[in-house]
Amino acid sequence: VVSSGIGPFILAIEKMNRKILTFILTSIWLLFWASPSIALVTEFQKAVDAYKREDYKTSYKLMLPLAKKGLAQAQYNLGVMYGNGKGVAKDYSKAIKWWNLAADQGNGKAQYNLGLMHEKGKGVKKNLKKAKKWFQLASNQGLAKAQEKLNLLLIEEYYFEKTNETKEHSQENTASSKELKSLKEKNSKEINDLQITTASLRSELNQIKSEKTKAIEVIGVINQANAKAKQELLASLKELKSLKEKSFKEINDLQTTNASLSSELN
Repeated sequence: VVSSGIGPFILAIEKMNRKILTFILTSIWLLFWASPSIALVTEFQKAVDAYKREDYKTSYKLMLPLAKKGLAQAQYNLGVMYGNGKGVAKDYSKAIKWWNLAADQGNGKAQYNLGLMHEKGKGVKKNLKKAKKWFQLASNQGLAKAQEKLNLLLIEEYYFEKTNETKEHSQENTASSKELKSLKEKNSKEINDLQITTASLRSELNQIKSEKTKAIEVIGVINQANAKAKQELLASLKELKSLKEKSFKEINDLQTTNASLSSELN
């Protein structure tokens, strides 16, 4: 039988022993789990050092196995190398592939880059909805520039919606103004046609007046010519009459002279 004073003390020791046992087991598990992670970190650092030396091919060779093993930071870095063409040919599709893998593990930078790719339409079809989704996820990771991007997209979206509303109102107002414009254009055309017709008639009238003036001038010239010809004809007739009278007188005088001479001869 355990006395009432010793009982609680023994229970406290048992609880303490259970905590110590749990701590020991956890430490052993972490030791075995951490051993391969230390190796991964070492290889990753070598890859980073090679990248800093601009030995991109070596960096890629060291980074690829780490990325395949699921190291999110290595997956992100591979995406950067494909995106910039460092150590490999530039390939946005492959960059997006590795960033997707890193983003699925909560890598904020990869999520941000995916947002940029969807915003610009690089390696994927432009999709602002998906861009906002990735920027939001990156912002949730505490990435300030992702929040800035998200704010800009939301502002642009708001502005676009308001612009569309304005356009709709403008189109409604424009409908009646189009009718008015059409009527004005129709009236303007009719007025223009009338002006052209008036100008044409005025031109024809001026031409008729000009021709009439010319006709009057020609008639005047003809009348003058006729008057002159008449005068000349009358003068000619008068002269002819005078010549005839003169001829008759001369003939008569000759006849008288001949008669006188004949009488003398007899």
